[in-house]
Amino acid sequence: KEQRLLLREKELQLKEEELAQRQRVMDSTQNQFITNDSIVINPQIIGNWSVTMRCTATTCEGSAVGDTKNGTWQIYYQDQNVIIKAFADNKLVRTYTGVHTDRDIQLVAQQDETMPQAKMTVKLNLKTTNEMDGVREIVRANNCQIVYALTLRKS
Repeated sequence: KEQRLLLREKELQLKEEELAQRQRVMDSTQNQFITNDSIVINPQIIGNWSVTMRCTATTCEGSAVGDTKNGTWQIYYQDQNVIIKAFADNKLVRTYTGVHTDRDIQLVAQQDETMPQAKMTVKLNLKTTNEMDGVREIVRANNCQIVYALTLRKS
């Protein structure tokens, strides 16, 4: 029983550390983007968006300029933060958090177990009530970089 309790205590400690790390990432995401721009809440961006990502530059193996990916992004606000849940084939693959400023929407992907050393950022611009464009940048641990041009259309 004592060994099981010790194992359970260790599991809880690891979960607490993981939650603390996620909170630090969320806090740093908010601080990273807040500048002199005022935070905006725009109800037009809320909803489902069809997303096309086209690779425009890469220094990473396994990625090529011209590669295209499609998905659906669910965009909503939580407090003053923009949250994007990215889906591919109806499966949640990533969550982005950030802010909508006077100029654009700036987001960072939450840490992903499949690419723990990668940093992903997204910048979006609202063109019309049903269209956005932007850039998604991935920087991996070995400092290779992939840049995607984004086109979003409201579903």
